[in-house]
Amino acid sequence: MAGEPHLQLFQYEFVLESRRRPELREEAVNLYEGYIAALEDALGRRGHVHARPLARAVFAALDGLVLQQLTVADAGEVREAVEQVGELLASSLRRVQAGTQRGG
Repeated sequence: MAGEPHLQLFQYEFVLESRRRPELREEAVNLYEGYIAALEDALGRRGHVHARPLARAVFAALDGLVLQQLTVADAGEVREAVEQVGELLASSLRRVQAGTQRGG
């Protein structure tokens, strides 16, 4: 994101514009669904189950953090928050794996 902030800004503007111009909606949905599908795949490969809702939640968090970095937060604050998202995912996966090992 740091290398191409204008691309990120364009994407937000595009998604917002799709609310006003219904002919853009499908493309905006496809843009976000592509990001969510890529996250779903990555999470699934790492062992997360029911990865689609988790991917949407993680994407929403990351998407919001990108918006914050572009507007009201500095890069260091956002980096720390992204690291926290990673820690939450790792913790969640450990709990799932521990439950599987116990037979639950």
